[in-house]
Amino acid sequence: MVKPKPESVLRDLQACDRIRNSLPGLRATVLALGWSVGLRNINELAREVDLSRGTIYKDLRSRGINPKLRDEPVEPTYPPMSGQVIADLASLIAAYAAAFRQEGEPPTSDPKFVFCAGALLQLVGRLVETPPDDAIDDDWKHEDSRAWRLVDILDDLETLLEITCSALAENTTDAQAAKAFSRTAMTDTAFDAYVEAATFRLSLPDGRTVNVEITRDEGELLTIRGDDPREDTQADRREHLALVNGFRLMAEAMKPRFSTKSPQNP
Repeated sequence: MVKPKPESVLRDLQACDRIRNSLPGLRATVLALGWSVGLRNINELAREVDLSRGTIYKDLRSRGINPKLRDEPVEPTYPPMSGQVIADLASLIAAYAAAFRQEGEPPTSDPKFVFCAGALLQLVGRLVETPPDDAIDDDWKHEDSRAWRLVDILDDLETLLEITCSALAENTTDAQAAKAFSRTAMTDTAFDAYVEAATFRLSLPDGRTVNVEITRDEGELLTIRGDDPREDTQADRREHLALVNGFRLMAEAMKPRFSTKSPQNP
């Protein structure tokens, strides 16, 4: 197995203890949410979730709900969202996945996938716990600032996206991969933005630069062209999936700048 550091496992065990102490409050919050969306039969709730009626009454009242007023609209009173609870739950997800990870496992293995998702949610929990930055300026001094937390989240999102694209490539044919992110699959209206082609200069680790052109035909994998015409080739599924997801971000980022007014985009 891929062995985590002992201090990391100790922190996960400490998270287990905090979650155990947090469970009554979490349960009360979820019960209040259920009540607000129509789950108001106390006997049925008690049976379905294996709780006593007394516990359900107590939990609902702790969230500002009078269980006797079953037909009244209600706005539960929730405590502030706890980033610590989110981070603790996420750390347990990552620790659980770590127990199943193996040396030499493929990057698309389920344990690696779950581990990365848990790590990402841990960062989200830490972000919730981080107070607003005192000032937003060009001096990046504090690695525990919200800005740095968000940078960390973007890094982990990139890792998770890479794993997801690789896993999807392993589980699709060329035709399926092309169709999954075709224009008809990705856009809801004629006014949605969509990258048809892209040209850019790619800097490589060895110092070389390459002019790259990427084009697409509906229902086909992307075509990639470099400086040498002989390098023209169809993208493989992993490349295609990663690139079209990048195109989605580009389109959404550029749409407000270039969109014109229309009935659907005033």
